[in-house]
Parts: sequence; structure tokens; C-alpha cells
Amino acid sequence: FEAALGNRLADHLRSHDQIADASGGTDASAVLQQPQLSPQASEVDTDMLSQHFSPQEHHPLQAQKPIQLNQYLATAICGNDILGSCLYAAGLVAVPAGRWAPVCFFLVALFLSLFRIIYEEVGHALPINGGTYTLLLNSSSKRAAVFAGSLTLLSYVATAVVSANSAMHYLHELLSGIGVYWATVALLFIFALVNLVGIRESAYNALAIFVIHLLTLIVYTVSCLTYMFENGFSTLWANIMTSPPQNDFMAIFCGFAVALMGLTGYETCGNYLESQGPKVFSQVLRNIWW
Repeated sequence: FEAALGNRLADHLRSHDQIADASGGTDASAVLQQPQLSPQASEVDTDMLSQHFSPQEHHPLQAQKPIQLNQYLATAICGNDILGSCLYAAGLVAVPAGRWAPVCFFLVALFLSLFRIIYEEVGHALPINGGTYTLLLNSSSKRAAVFAGSLTLLSYVATAVVSANSAMHYLHELLSGIGVYWATVALLFIFALVNLVGIRESAYNALAIFVIHLLTLIVYTVSCLTYMFENGFSTLWANIMTSPPQNDFMAIFCGFAVALMGLTGYETCGNYLESQGPKVFSQVLRNIWW
């Protein structure tokens, strides 16, 4: 193959030398001709190309089609983060915000709608896995990308710890004999083992967990509405009339910060862009926002 390329380059240079030597009435079109390879070079060229660039025989990975997730499977992967965080973020936001907690969540939804527009545009312009790190690596400095990647990793770790701890607090209310600290450690260890097994790559398992989260929130909403219609709105009005632990502005500000930190998962859909089908990224951003 190298010999064929060498012969092609030599013939190309000889043709340029002939044009440079031509003068006066010499017809340039007669001098400038396509370089012809020798039969031996052509044979080497064809043989080497068929040997090194046959995708079926020598590059089986190129013949395989990449995984293309539909909008439901792709939504389930990142949607589990958001729906899972809703189960514990409501209580955490209510601590600093008090009666202003619904307002904080509404402001977060508006903020994410603006982030969705920008994130969708960048994702279509640079459809590469890696999320925020890859986007900053191609649009900013490497130091800024590493800094954002480190913050993202810390956010994921903090979310896992807070989620597990909140879940064990709920379980402790049902089973008082369970220690919250060691139960949290055990739960994180179990999910670490599951991650090593490879369940992270299974979108169908993620979809099953996503359906469980949806059913849990539906049951929770129906139970709350049933309680309100059976017992009246006294509890709701009592919560509304209770003042937050600080002034209203600081309550909304702190509640917004906690809600924005708690509702993680919106940015994770960019971590597997290459595995999503055509136009799926826009559909995923729309689904998880609603």
C-alpha cells in the first residue's frame, strides 16, 4: 500500500515538472494529464485496500450498529434521577422555605425551561457523550471542563448519599429498630455492587424503576387528595399561615437553592447522547421537564 502511494506521488510530481518545463506554444492541456500507476502499483493498491479496509472481515465493530435508544428508554435513564429526587427534595425544601416551598419548585421549573433551550441547542451541535464535561472541553478551556466535571461528580455522590439517607429515614419510621446510618451505608454498598454487575447499561431495568417511581408518585398524590376531601383543608391552611423560619425573601432564596440542588438528573441526559436515536434528545428534555 505504501509503495502504491509512493508511485502515485512520484507520477504526480513528474506531471508538475513537465508543466513547469513547458513554455511558449506548448499546449498545457497536453502536458497536464492524469498520472497513471504502473500495473504493479495498481495491483498492490487494490489488494492492500481490499485487505485493510474490508469492514465485514477485518473490522467487525464497524459493521455493528450502535445502540439507539427510543425516547421512553432514554427518558427512563435520566428520569429516575428527577423522580427519585422528588421523593425527598420536597421535605428538604420545606425546611428553609416553609409555605413558600411550592413557589420554589415553580421557580426551578421556569429556570430549567431556559436551561432546556440552551442544552438542546448545544447537544445537537455537539452530539458526544460526556455531558457538561465534553461540552466545556470543546467550548472552553480544559481547566474549566475538569472543574465542571469534578463538581458534577461531587453532585452525583452527594445526591446518592442524600437519597439513601432520606430513604432510610422513611424506613426507620416504619421499622424503628433499623439504624439509619448503617442502613444508608448498606444501601449504597448494594447499589455499588449492582453498578459493577452492569445494570447501569440496561435501559429496560431503568424503565422498570421509572415506572415504579411514577406509580409511587401517583399513589402519593391520590392519597393526599383523598385525605383533603375527607378531612377538609385545615392542615393545608395551617401550613400556609405558618411563617417560615426567616423572612420571605431568604426563605424563597434558600428554598430555590435547595430545590435546584435536589432536582438533579436534568443534566444527565447529555451523558449518553451517542446512544440516543435521531431527535430523541429533544424529546427526552421535553419529557423530563414536564
